[in-house]
Amino acid sequence: MSVPPLRTARLRLEPLDPARHAVALHELYAAPEFAAHLASGAPATAGDKADDLRVFEGLPPGLGGWVAHLADGSDDPGRVVGRFSLRPWKHAGPTDPPEVGWFLAVDQWGRGLAAEGMRAVLRYAAWQLHVPSVLALVRHDNDRSRALARRLGGVVTGQGSWYGSEPSLRYDLALPVVREGGPADRDAVMDLWARAARRPDGRPAPELGEAAADGKLAHGIRRLAHLGGTLVGSAIGQQAVQGIGVGDAAPVPGLLHVSTVATDPAREGWGIGTALLADVLDRGRAQGFDRAQLWVLEDNPRARGIYERFGFTVTPEHTRVDEAGDRVLRYERRL
Repeated sequence: MSVPPLRTARLRLEPLDPARHAVALHELYAAPEFAAHLASGAPATAGDKADDLRVFEGLPPGLGGWVAHLADGSDDPGRVVGRFSLRPWKHAGPTDPPEVGWFLAVDQWGRGLAAEGMRAVLRYAAWQLHVPSVLALVRHDNDRSRALARRLGGVVTGQGSWYGSEPSLRYDLALPVVREGGPADRDAVMDLWARAARRPDGRPAPELGEAAADGKLAHGIRRLAHLGGTLVGSAIGQQAVQGIGVGDAAPVPGLLHVSTVATDPAREGWGIGTALLADVLDRGRAQGFDRAQLWVLEDNPRARGIYERFGFTVTPEHTRVDEAGDRVLRYERRL
């Protein structure tokens, strides 16, 4: 298959192999509660299911299906509990995006696993394939899947009997699109920072003022993520200077100063901040920087965990206290 394996906290998504996975998926599809939402009912045999799954063969590069296994550490690790897909819609017109789909074992309903798996697929579509949108087709009477489509940001854009005689609703889901920012983005970046930057106890982080925003957007690596017309993520990399990294002091050769890593709280879980940070670091390396630094509140374990997974480590001798009296740590890594 042409799709990579994906992982979430509770699932392992393996590229789908029709011959190897037909038996496990046939058992999943045979549950009456599950089959009720299938256009043609449950396949009669595992062989029939293998035939159905051959629609995933020969797809364009990057598209395909995944079989979902419970991850290590679960009550039943390795068990097949679902299928996810990203493939061309068979009724697509010239401008229609790929279609996503999800199926989950009946005894796993209500645990949030379908949303967890779909977010992994959408992150893959957005950050690796750079797909700006996808569509999902959900039967009109499938309340659970309709609710999930809405939660993922889907908007109903049509209705038709595309699969079987029962009508389905078409949901279109916009995905984040990344571009280079500039001075004209000042107000949008300031608004995003006001929404996203919070201390762990709920207090707002230091304000990003107009002068500071102008300085960040005037030059350097300015990666911004949009969802529709809304700015939902930012990450900026600039030549570091002596001191805390910004200002008019002398530059520090080879050091990239990373700042304004922010994600719209309503879009957490999409991997926006992670993707933008990786983008800034890759571009910094390409521009000749050999090290990167950033600052983060000591009492922000979530952000610190993300940076540490990127290979950043604390430089204790540079710890400082901000204007609110909170300790701020300097992190650095090689590029």
